Amino acid sequence: MTGINSKQNRYIIWADHKKAIIGKFDERNRFSHLIIRSNIETRHRFPGETTNKIRLSTSTRNRQTFEQNKFHQQLADYVKKIIGSLENVLSLLIIGPADTKYVLHKETENKKQFEGVEINVQPADKLTLPMLQEKGREYYRIPAPPRGLRRRRSLLLGN
Repeated sequence: MTGINSKQNRYIIWADHKKAIIGKFDERNRFSHLIIRSNIETRHRFPGETTNKIRLSTSTRNRQTFEQNKFHQQLADYVKKIIGSLENVLSLLIIGPADTKYVLHKETENKKQFEGVEINVQPADKLTLPMLQEKGREYYRIPAPPRGLRRRRSLLLGN
């Protein structure tokens, strides 16, 4: 369906620095999901490497600044990848344990495609995919499918 009221999808996103799970409920309340890995590099210590916290030379500060800039750039690319996967957004719930959810929220506020979209941010611990789906159903007040339907579907998928 296109036109003025083409925004039909309700999203729930669980995100931390390592991965994002994007759940989508379409106009028929069908749930689908997408997992995006961040590829953010964390600082690696090598065997035998010692800390340099007592050194206050400019090389230490420059390296720290470089590492911070690299992290922020990788985080920005990760958030853009998440936002790029959303389409026809009616409502968006962003959850997660880390600061990534706030960076994601701030970025959506600056995008024209999210004008008039209801966006909420809530803290949440690590969730499995079924837990994320259930949280989305509770938030959007979508009834769970009949139990027999779930069983038939899982038999067809071979699960």
